[in-house]
Amino acid sequence: WGSLWAVLLQQRQAQPTVGKGVSMKYPHDCKRCTSLGTFETGGVEYDLYFCNNGSWESPTVIARYGSEPNEYMSGSGHTEPALKEALVRAVRFIEELKFQMLLSRPLEPFQPREMRKERS
Repeated sequence: WGSLWAVLLQQRQAQPTVGKGVSMKYPHDCKRCTSLGTFETGGVEYDLYFCNNGSWESPTVIARYGSEPNEYMSGSGHTEPALKEALVRAVRFIEELKFQMLLSRPLEPFQPREMRKERS
């Protein structure tokens, strides 16, 4: 996860205001959050975020529905549609980062498992 965190930090530095160039409706002051775009349900528009809280052991998703500090929902075990959508987008975001990391590594030639054991 350390390398994944480094990729995330590089991406945040390249796009310091919001992730992936997405414009958000409401202000959000957490510098660790990555924006996941907006989502509308039940006539309410939400700004969705993913935050790892400085640790990949306890990440959370956030759905902000207003400009006031208390106008948000957070957590990853809820049934609220906005939080479910944020969780889906966060998983896609993390999977995309992992894929980008794999692409940036030099490829090793494939060797069957038996051959790898013999070399050890």
